Amino acid sequence: MRICSLRLENLNSLKGKWFIDFESEPFLSAGLFAITGPTGAGKSTLLDAICLALYHQTPRVQVSQSNNDVMTRHTSQCSAEVVFEVKGARYRAFWSQRRARNKPDGNLQQIQCELTDDTGLIITDKINSKLSRIAELTGLDFERFTRSMMLAQGGFAAFLNAKDSERAELLEELTGTEIYAIISKRIFEQHRLRKADIAQMEAIHKSHSIMDEGAFESLITEEANTTALHRSLVKQLAEVNGAVVWWKRCDELRAKHQETENKLLAAQQHKREKASEFKLLERSIEAYAIDPIYDKVVELRKKRDDHLNIYNDLAASRQTIESEMQKVTDLLAERRENLRLIKQEVASFEKASSIHWLPMENRLEAISATLSKGREVVENKNRKIAQLKLGSTEKKKHQIDLRDQIDTFKSSLGAWKDGQKAQKLLAKWQAQRHSIDAGLTQIKQKKAQLDDHQSALEKLELKLKQEQANREQLIETKLRSDAEVNALKAKLDKLMLGDSLDEWRDTLTREHDHLSQLEILQPSVERYEQLGLQYVAKQAIAKQLTDKLTCLSERQEKIANALAEANQELEDVQARMDLQRRVEVLERERNALIAGEMCPLCGSEDHNIQRVASSNFDTTLTERLSHINETIRGQQNEWQELSQQCAIIETQRSHNDNQISDIASELNTLKLKLKNTVLVPLFGEFSNISSDELLAKYQAGKSQLETQRDLFDQAEGVSQAYLSELQNQKHHEERLSANHRDIEYSETSRQQGHTSIIGLRKEIFDQSELLEKQKLELTNEVNDLTHEESLRIVDLKSLDAISESLEQWQNAHTSLTQVEQQLAQSLWESEMIENKLIEEQKSVDSESDSISELELQQKELKGALNEGLANKTVAQVRQQLQDNLKLAEVEFDKSHEHANDLALKSVQVTTEIANNDIRSREISELLVEAIQEHKQVLSNNGFVSEEARQAYKLTGERTTFLQDLKYRLENEEHDLEVDLRLLNQGLTELLSAPPELYREDVDLHALEASQTSLQRRSEEVLMVLGELRERIRSELANRQNSNEMTAKIEADKKAFQLLDDLNVLVGSADGAKFRRYAQSVTLDHLVWLANNHLQVLHGRYQLQRRRAEGLALEVLDHWQGDVSRDTKTLSGGESFLVSLALAVSLSDLVSYKTSIDSLFLDEGFGTLDGETLDTALDALDRLNSRGKTIGIISHVEALKERIPTQIEVTKHSGLGVSSLAPIFRVTS
Repeated sequence: MRICSLRLENLNSLKGKWFIDFESEPFLSAGLFAITGPTGAGKSTLLDAICLALYHQTPRVQVSQSNNDVMTRHTSQCSAEVVFEVKGARYRAFWSQRRARNKPDGNLQQIQCELTDDTGLIITDKINSKLSRIAELTGLDFERFTRSMMLAQGGFAAFLNAKDSERAELLEELTGTEIYAIISKRIFEQHRLRKADIAQMEAIHKSHSIMDEGAFESLITEEANTTALHRSLVKQLAEVNGAVVWWKRCDELRAKHQETENKLLAAQQHKREKASEFKLLERSIEAYAIDPIYDKVVELRKKRDDHLNIYNDLAASRQTIESEMQKVTDLLAERRENLRLIKQEVASFEKASSIHWLPMENRLEAISATLSKGREVVENKNRKIAQLKLGSTEKKKHQIDLRDQIDTFKSSLGAWKDGQKAQKLLAKWQAQRHSIDAGLTQIKQKKAQLDDHQSALEKLELKLKQEQANREQLIETKLRSDAEVNALKAKLDKLMLGDSLDEWRDTLTREHDHLSQLEILQPSVERYEQLGLQYVAKQAIAKQLTDKLTCLSERQEKIANALAEANQELEDVQARMDLQRRVEVLERERNALIAGEMCPLCGSEDHNIQRVASSNFDTTLTERLSHINETIRGQQNEWQELSQQCAIIETQRSHNDNQISDIASELNTLKLKLKNTVLVPLFGEFSNISSDELLAKYQAGKSQLETQRDLFDQAEGVSQAYLSELQNQKHHEERLSANHRDIEYSETSRQQGHTSIIGLRKEIFDQSELLEKQKLELTNEVNDLTHEESLRIVDLKSLDAISESLEQWQNAHTSLTQVEQQLAQSLWESEMIENKLIEEQKSVDSESDSISELELQQKELKGALNEGLANKTVAQVRQQLQDNLKLAEVEFDKSHEHANDLALKSVQVTTEIANNDIRSREISELLVEAIQEHKQVLSNNGFVSEEARQAYKLTGERTTFLQDLKYRLENEEHDLEVDLRLLNQGLTELLSAPPELYREDVDLHALEASQTSLQRRSEEVLMVLGELRERIRSELANRQNSNEMTAKIEADKKAFQLLDDLNVLVGSADGAKFRRYAQSVTLDHLVWLANNHLQVLHGRYQLQRRRAEGLALEVLDHWQGDVSRDTKTLSGGESFLVSLALAVSLSDLVSYKTSIDSLFLDEGFGTLDGETLDTALDALDRLNSRGKTIGIISHVEALKERIPTQIEVTKHSGLGVSSLAPIFRVTS
């Protein structure tokens, strides 16, 4: 893992935004760099920022949603961001927190965080998810990170010179070898439990008993004899059942044969009854076939009337067009004269304009442009004068404000006796305050730990008492469970006399299904009986409706014949009236002809004809036509009433037929449904099925089934209770074992708790006395330097107000000088503004005089133009004349175009009249032919008139119904004939092959009695056979369980042997056996890693473990003949080198998932002399050559000479803040 760059903002004393890129110069080529600065400047803050960005905490201060002591005072937000590289992949970790409303005194807001890859894709922005993903990517949690990449020098020699027990704890804490102690304990506990389980299984196996071989063989023989007897009875029962079924089948086929014959006769009778309706259906189809011819007659009559109406409209339109043409001709002459006068007026104005008006307008425009420019200049100068006056006023106000600020700053400087001295001491006070706060926090944490330890100890003692009491209850509960198991086993053996529970359950299920079928079929049987009665009633209603419909149809046919005769007479009268009306139209056209004009019909201009008077209508024809229409309307009304009555009866009959069809369909469906059920075997014949008898049989079967189910439920409940109690018995044994382990663990934890409480109480007392002394010294030193009572220290929180007051003092001293300089500058600027005002005012007065002269000339020119042009411009007058000319031309063109349109329309209307007359004659001829064709078709099909044909047409619904009824009756007759043939064939085949038991002197009742007797005997033998088989099954199960338990015990013993060997090697109750071995192996690996680093740092020494003394270490000196030395005999420099090698090795050992390519050493070099410091720096140079980037945090001056690449932290006196070099500051 390599740290690539660091970005931070407002952390501890480093106020502002800072960015350090460890991959750019000078860090890129150096690799070894120093972080220098005075004590308390904030060097370790850089390492805190790295920890915050990665793990949201620091080694020194806790940070949370509600507590943030790393944010710089008087700021509202802080952040940290690290770009790091792991195995070639780059990631960015970000952390930040701000205060509400971006105010320094606002409440802390929720922490924001991100983890992204090198493309900027956000991997996660959730806190817990980010911490787990970083640990997964780097292989380092916070503890491992702070012990592998950030090393404190004081901890180096601590591991080298530690005792064996302390070294073991440190190894276990750093490398996680505590898992081996857990493994050792678990192996020991598993060994104990498995050994107890095997002993318990052997005891249970010895308690089981099985039947001796002689008794078992006798039981097998008895079961075989009983099985043979049962098979014989089953064979006899099958023969009797076959005879009974054959007998019932014969009776069923005879009954079906008789039923089918009756249905066939009924179907044939129904078909004969509907013969008259089927005849009406055929006539209706013939009547519908003539519809296209009749529709053609109706269409031609409509076209004839339409053309007559068109002729009348065209004649009226021609007269209107001729009247309008005269008006348009007069209007066209008037508009031609108006156009000539307007053109003359335009020519006169253009001549006067070029001589007088245009030169005057040009002069006026030049004067107006000059005036506009002059006014703009005056306006700009006045605006500038107003701005200068406003600036002068603002300057005077600003000068007053500056004088007030000077007075305020002078009063602010009197709060301190010696402000500069107080500023120099502020950093010291803040360091003392942080030290006291940290001590108070530690005391608070230790008190909380003490309370937790005492509470945990009380809970442990209470838990121990409860566990001891629970042990007695568990023993008593197990004894009760054993007794309950024995009692339930005896009760179950007593109830289980027949089949097993599964076989018993299957029998009950089959009986229940049989009864469920009977219960489901009960409503169907009742419905079948009801439908039979409904079918007979609906047949009677259908016959009554058919008779009524036949009577009404005969009356309709008579009325239709009368209507046909009346319609024929009506057509004759209408034809005569049409001819007379046509003659009148032709006479009117002939009278309208004018000599010399073209005839609209023939086109001739010579009209050598004699005018005659118009003919009048024959009044006799009109009265006759009225009388015929009244007669037709009366007959039509009567026919409509009969039609409505027929429709109502037809609807009733259709509805009734649908109901008959539905009932017949439902009867057939129910019959097929009931034939394939248990009813036919139960009643023998389908015709014998009765709902009352079916209900009685169902209730009897249900009562018997409930009795059997109660017995079964009782046996099943006992069986479940027995199995449940066996589980409880095993559970009680497991709880007893767990209770014993809990008691042992609680005793050990209680002793450890007592020891921890005593140590914590002593630490709290010693640290409290030291903090009170430091607080008193700080209070006395601050109170001696201040005048104001409010700044005297009451508690440590007052130091914030003192820091703020000193910062205000410094700001006031600096600002006073600045404000005095601003006041002098402002007075000089005010004088310059006054001089500029005088100059601008003179220029405005001169420009105003010129504007007045030009305005006078402009007024004279405007008066002359307005008088000559009536207050208009030349362009406006010219435009008005042009508009008048265009309007006159447009009106003249419109009138001329209108006159041409009217002439064209007159010719078109005359042509249309001639064409319409030709088409009318053609339609009349087609109409006569269509009427003759219609009459011929009616006569050929036997219809006396059109009304008679319409009377025979049935409705679409009635036609469909009759067609479906005819098809259904024919199919039903055919199906019944086929069924009758099949029944005859089946009965013949059945009688030709009777069963062996069939005899003429034996009837069905004797066979059924024999069947019942054999069934009862078979069931009794089957019950005895079930008891014998259950005893055999139980014995076989006992023998199998015994064999399986024997095999399981042997297999468990074989598997236990491996666990027993493992327990001998590493198992122990306290886990010490395997832990000691793992720690020794880990230490050997650590020594090997340290020797590799020592070879690079200094080739003289090597480490090795003393084999006879556990985890003790010694040094091998190659320069003294490989003599072994105690580590305590090493000098300061030698001890540092060996300790540094161990620390780097521990770093490698902790980072088991990834290599550590960045290393930070925090302080520790101040205790080394010059020679040892040189040796240590040489060793770090060699370590750097292996590819690690190393950062050293120290205030030792010698480091500045030996390490040229540095990050210097500068402390600003009196302000409580520090800064880095300007190249690291982020300006944006």
